[in-house]
Amino acid sequence: MKTQEFVKALATESGVTQKVARENLDAFKAVVVSELKKGGSVELQGFVSFTTHEVEEREAFNPKTKEPVTVPAHTKARATLSKTLRKI
Repeated sequence: MKTQEFVKALATESGVTQKVARENLDAFKAVVVSELKKGGSVELQGFVSFTTHEVEEREAFNPKTKEPVTVPAHTKARATLSKTLRKI
């Protein structure tokens, strides 16, 4: 399901217009991104948890030149599905 299809289904299910459903989806994404940027997490029990974790600096290789490259340390977002969704 693509974003537009999801917005349409969300609008139908909640009884609002597609414009309102799209605004709600955008607001949801903004809240999750904002919280993760602050180093927090978002847990929707029975659905999904969004967290961040630190990735250490590491050495990698450029596949074309075979030269070593240093990949800097960075933060990654992680989404963990609930047990209910994992069973589907």
